Amino acid sequence: MPREPLAEQADPVQVDNSGHHIYKSPFGPPRVYRELEWPRAPHVLPVDRERDAARHAVAAILELSRDLFLPLEFGMFRCVTHDDDGAWITSRPENNDYWYLNTPDREPEPICADAVVIDVETVDASTMTTMVDDQLTEFDEGSTRRWSGWSEIHVYDTLARLPDSLAPTGDAFIVDDFDNNCRDLRVSVQRRDGGAWVGKPDPGFWTPISVVAVRDGLVSGITDDEGHYTTISLSIDVMWSVWWREGSPGRGVLDAAMDRLHQLGWTPDPE
Repeated sequence: MPREPLAEQADPVQVDNSGHHIYKSPFGPPRVYRELEWPRAPHVLPVDRERDAARHAVAAILELSRDLFLPLEFGMFRCVTHDDDGAWITSRPENNDYWYLNTPDREPEPICADAVVIDVETVDASTMTTMVDDQLTEFDEGSTRRWSGWSEIHVYDTLARLPDSLAPTGDAFIVDDFDNNCRDLRVSVQRRDGGAWVGKPDPGFWTPISVVAVRDGLVSGITDDEGHYTTISLSIDVMWSVWWREGSPGRGVLDAAMDRLHQLGWTPDPE
């Protein structure tokens, strides 16, 4: 008995290419820095200053993310810190002291194989602040006061909110990926909080936006007659042209976020 011919498969709904692409901004990441100064206060422990500096980094990430992206992870490198005649000197332990927040519904992607992974329901202000407060501690080691400081805090994977004028009506946003030589890449669109959000389609692709906060060099601060001061640098890597191309509506959202950081006391990098 002859087989019945297979039914024709309906073509997928055609969606126009957005005209944007995945490729790291050729202009380099926007950078800002923040100098923190604390007056002398003998009753305040050095580790409390470390926590305060970490909270400033977290607050900057949260302010930057507003209307721009959602953190999907959060990582922190700890270091051992001690006071050496007024300078707070940091040193990395032999094994990476790396702490990483992740949600249970997502495959963790820590940048260190020996990361301490902490599962949380959401990566938000509460969970980020709780992690830095819990992991920055003081400990006794002989006659030298030592405490856990931090050298880097980052969010390497995000969901970014598409500007309303670029949000597709369907479930896909079409871009070209220059790094992977992929044209008309269909990126799934997530609908949440009244907007359309996109992220990297697979681990081998660039995430839309990532943020890294670092302390300057191996010195996490200096104590002088007036008090203690430290410097934090914040870099914003933008890998999708939606948010770095001049004239794109996404670039306007990024610029507005940078302006809010400036109002919080973060200074543009003169370089």
